Amino acid sequence: MLRPINEYPKDKKVAGIHSLPITEDGSVIFVWDINEKTLTTVGGRIEEGEDLDSALNRETIEEAGIELEDKRIPIASWYWDNTDTYTVFVIARVKKYVNLPVGFETSGRVVMNFETARQLITKLEGISHRIELLNLAEQESIKLLNQRVSEQLYRLKDKNENRFLHPNLMNDRFRVIGRQTLVQDSYEQELIQIESLGPSYTGGYILVSPNDIQKVKT
Repeated sequence: MLRPINEYPKDKKVAGIHSLPITEDGSVIFVWDINEKTLTTVGGRIEEGEDLDSALNRETIEEAGIELEDKRIPIASWYWDNTDTYTVFVIARVKKYVNLPVGFETSGRVVMNFETARQLITKLEGISHRIELLNLAEQESIKLLNQRVSEQLYRLKDKNENRFLHPNLMNDRFRVIGRQTLVQDSYEQELIQIESLGPSYTGGYILVSPNDIQKVKT
């Protein structure tokens, strides 16, 4: 039975993890299972030596060609009597898209808004636990996306150095995700770690001087 959660279960072993990735525009991503001929969530079993995050990172690349942001929000669990273990479900924002490996059980990702996903899944399999998951994911995704909307955003200043070092990112919006101190022989320099949100979004981050960025007016 599917049970809503807001943290990972601690009373039994978690043996599997699945995600419902959320795109920048609020769509949700499923994958098409070649064997079952249906839409399914992204994820699978946790292999020996893996933690929850590393297992999900591997599965999302293998099944959907996606890298997720580090923040994952647990929304539901499923208890399996036969193994006395849990499968957990999370939502997370898409960090970037990568090449889909071959040889796995899905044909790739399917990106939809939530209402389209509900109608397709209902058409394919009726009212199932995946509809419950969608409803839970939709509620949490609104909160997740609103957090980004409220963040202060930045852009690179139109300087020769920035145009030379980051020509494809001059029109992008960035958010601050950390700070780093660079220690040289005779001085220390504080650098800011910023992540691009597009439109040339690379999925990575760059380190810049505080003098190289300016706030985006909201």
